[in-house]
Amino acid sequence: MIKGIRSDVSNVVQADEFEYKDPVDSSVSKHQGIRYLFEDGSRL
Repeated sequence: MIKGIRSDVSNVVQADEFEYKDPVDSSVSKHQGIRYLFEDGSRL
């Protein structure tokens, strides 16, 4: 995101890939998506 375009949007402080661990069989599904963490604590 280009800084200064929208003042009502929080800045991204971290981004990573997330994985899912099944609570029943403990299998792990990797590369399920990208997670964006923002300054205000929100995430996408």
